[in-house]
Amino acid sequence: MKSDEEVLLERARNLAASCARSGVKDYQLGQVLAHLKRHQDVAATRRLLSELKQSPFGRRTRSAEEQFSALEANVGTALARVPSWRQAAALVGWAKRLLRVSGRS
Repeated sequence: MKSDEEVLLERARNLAASCARSGVKDYQLGQVLAHLKRHQDVAATRRLLSELKQSPFGRRTRSAEEQFSALEANVGTALARVPSWRQAAALVGWAKRLLRVSGRS
């Protein structure tokens, strides 16, 4: 049976890989991480991700809308199964590091 840390790292690897495939940048994961730490609320962060693509900022250009959609699809899905903001922050933080180290961000 896998430890909690092993499960977290596996999920972070999966998130980093899906973000890389979708063109999500490591700095975008950093922004999600900052929101999680500031608000300490996974549901609020998922709502923000959903609302960003509909905002005037998200609709400014087609690429911005695509970036916010990819961010929501990848991060929103990954956070859906995380019970606490601390675990969510750890997941996003590791995914950010892995994405940066892989050089695909």
